[in-house]
Amino acid sequence: MSTQTELKSTVNLLEKPVEDDVLLKLPTWKIWYTMFVLYFLYLFDYAARLVIGPLFPYLKKDLGLTDPQLGMLSSVVLAGICILSMPLAAFIDRWRRSKTLSLVAVAWSIASVGTGLSTTFPQILASRAAVGIGEAGFSSGGAALISAMFSRTKRAMMIGIWNTSMTAGAALGLMAGGIVATSYGWQTAFYAVGIPGIVLGVMAWFMPDYENISREKDAAALSFYGAFKGVLTNKSLVCMYFACGLGAVLLQTQLYWTSSLFVRFMGMTPAQAGTINGYMMFVGFISYPLSGWLSDRWSEKDLRGRMYFCAIMQLLSCLTCVAGVMLLSIPLLALAMFFTFCIPSAQVATTQEIVPLFNRATAYGGYVLTLYILGGLWGPMLTGFVSAASNLQMGFLVAAGVSLISILFYLAGSRYVVADFNNSRAKEKEMGC
Repeated sequence: MSTQTELKSTVNLLEKPVEDDVLLKLPTWKIWYTMFVLYFLYLFDYAARLVIGPLFPYLKKDLGLTDPQLGMLSSVVLAGICILSMPLAAFIDRWRRSKTLSLVAVAWSIASVGTGLSTTFPQILASRAAVGIGEAGFSSGGAALISAMFSRTKRAMMIGIWNTSMTAGAALGLMAGGIVATSYGWQTAFYAVGIPGIVLGVMAWFMPDYENISREKDAAALSFYGAFKGVLTNKSLVCMYFACGLGAVLLQTQLYWTSSLFVRFMGMTPAQAGTINGYMMFVGFISYPLSGWLSDRWSEKDLRGRMYFCAIMQLLSCLTCVAGVMLLSIPLLALAMFFTFCIPSAQVATTQEIVPLFNRATAYGGYVLTLYILGGLWGPMLTGFVSAASNLQMGFLVAAGVSLISILFYLAGSRYVVADFNNSRAKEKEMGC
């Protein structure tokens, strides 16, 4: 095919109306049953992850844990997610999404209950590790199911609605850790976030799923090696991964260090700082679905729209954060958080559209892995080191500077989106999808 013909076909693809690519054509009640289960599982996923923070003083007193041991109880969850996100995602793509989600949800919920039953550091550490292992397999399968139920014209918006559960779950975990532990003991806080997860995990078993492709079609493509190769050779996806990781440096700094900024530079008490920071998190209820809707509209006209949207939101996030930190302005810092939370919905939708349908969970697993490895895990540490060498304001400025680099990767990835989208659809047809 000549270059002129290729260019013409690309332009036609960008201009024509988006085709109906819904894989799961379901009755309305079944769609909302699935969304209900996925939403509240994600909510209790985050609640189980964050409930331990307010319980540190109780664990220190009752179990005699040291500060490094307390830190390990948080890190081990993220470590489990990082190590197993890709393998479990590839497994999900090759087995059954709803069944796998059910099993991992029950697993992490039982592990949360087990944390409350623990009486020694090795026991509680093992329980927390099991929480991370279970959670590693959930979000990738959930994203794949939502992408299968909704077309490209609604996909990012629905993912954005789903993402609001993270905000609700974080708030629930912090509230359960503080309030429940005060009245009923720290063990009960773990039960409070674990038992509902078991119920929801059982409900997830009955969610619908789309059929995987028979291995007889292309055994190599459907192998674990084929899944990893398909993801890692996708240029636009790899660019998205680097962009997500670098952007996470500022995201995690905002999540972990904003309360300390309030205390050190604005004279607040820790309780006041935590309360205001908690209220700021609720901007996600607006930004997640709104940004999804906006990126859907842009992507409907131009396949590169989601990449451009992420780049613009990242730029606005960095600029408003720097202004908020330097001026010590809570409204500007809240606006920066709003722009930061505008990015994930478009990111996730992109990972689902530029790969074949049988690699969607794997693509999301790679997204989670690189989100932490390339920025999420070391971003708050970088801010801490800069703060120790200078001050916390400078730490925020450095984090914002690193995250600005992500814009270059979004723009680089936009060059390959159309080709990767076309190749993925061609591969699906080849495999008989």
